[in-house]
Amino acid sequence: MGGPVGAVVGGVAGAVIGDVSKDALTPATRTYVLEHRTASVVIDGDVAVGTQIPETVQIQTIPASPYSYVHVGERPVLVDPQSRQIAHNHE
Repeated sequence: MGGPVGAVVGGVAGAVIGDVSKDALTPATRTYVLEHRTASVVIDGDVAVGTQIPETVQIQTIPASPYSYVHVGERPVLVDPQSRQIAHNHE
């Protein structure tokens, strides 16, 4: 990845807790995201709930979940795959 989206950087796994509804952040979702770490990307702007992830960033599906995920700035974030908006971020 590169260009305006940012550089791909390595990172460490983090917990996935916080802003998303409890229904979306099931123990299975949390475990899947932590066990299936992806390369971390850097995006311009705030990494807050509601921020839209650029189309150039590949988001990963989560089995049996309506959400996808990506690691941004070494933090896992849950993303609504339809709108590409962040539904949860680890702060």
